[in-house]
Amino acid sequence: MTTVRIIEISGIDYGLSLYPSYLLPLFEVERRDKILYITKKYGACRGLVCRSIGNKTICEIPPTCSISYAQKLLGIDKYDLFRKVLGDLGIAYRLGFTLMYSPIDKLHVISSIYLSRNTDYYINTLRWHRVFLENKCYDSPAVCRGIFSSYVFQQFLEAYPLLSSILVVSPGRNAYGEARRLLSIKGIGPKTISAYLLHAYGFTEHAPIDRYYHRVLQRLGINGRIPPKKYCIRFLGECWKCPYNDRCLYYSASRIMGRLNGFVQSLIYIYYRLKTRKTPTRLEENLLTDKENLLAVMDEFLEELLEVIKNHYLNRDKYDEAT
Repeated sequence: MTTVRIIEISGIDYGLSLYPSYLLPLFEVERRDKILYITKKYGACRGLVCRSIGNKTICEIPPTCSISYAQKLLGIDKYDLFRKVLGDLGIAYRLGFTLMYSPIDKLHVISSIYLSRNTDYYINTLRWHRVFLENKCYDSPAVCRGIFSSYVFQQFLEAYPLLSSILVVSPGRNAYGEARRLLSIKGIGPKTISAYLLHAYGFTEHAPIDRYYHRVLQRLGINGRIPPKKYCIRFLGECWKCPYNDRCLYYSASRIMGRLNGFVQSLIYIYYRLKTRKTPTRLEENLLTDKENLLAVMDEFLEELLEVIKNHYLNRDKYDEAT
């Protein structure tokens, strides 16, 4: 008889890690007596339950979920990766953030990303996506048109059958093949696809470039333009062959930042949202309880990290060009 398995995790802060995650709509989050409870309510590993106090977590893995996949979903491998890369750069990792990702949940991931366009993720996207799931709109999207009037939600209902067809009915041979096909859908561009590859497949060399990350890249001297979709449809996954890559901001960021690209972008998103968000939602307060202390730690850590990246990666890149 297969039983629930228990795993204990140290170092990872799941409130912080879920904060920027496109998997968040699939979880139920509750904080009681300083304990953060997260339960996987939809998708892969449904029924997984974790209890966290600070950076100590105990998770119950349901019989339908393998330990190896649960570790992927919980970002344990990415936490080890970040610590190693940062350690190689001489930086002590003082945050508990990790990237939680789930290839099996890729349709949910792209749905969250699509619904996050031109709106607030915590105020609208999470609500729209949860209602979509609770009402089983995926069985018949047209029936759910009257639930929300937002054009973003309406466009998503129109796009959902195509998203499902590409990712579930006739999936591509690999992640990049799927991503190139997704780019043919209206409303999906390089930013959406970069977020998809990061949060569905854990490809940390990819990162969606929002206005805050763009400022950071400019500060580091990484410049370029947003590539036209036609080039990404043809060359995504083989960007070194693309005739636009000498002007492409995404290619430059990925090539220079490497495996830290998605990691740094996620931290920058968290940092600036916390700094600019005056009235957090109840869910945000449940995920992150000590905003001021977290901002102070992130401020110091990011300053050190960006300086090391500038000295290590960019100086090396300039040296390689000169030689």
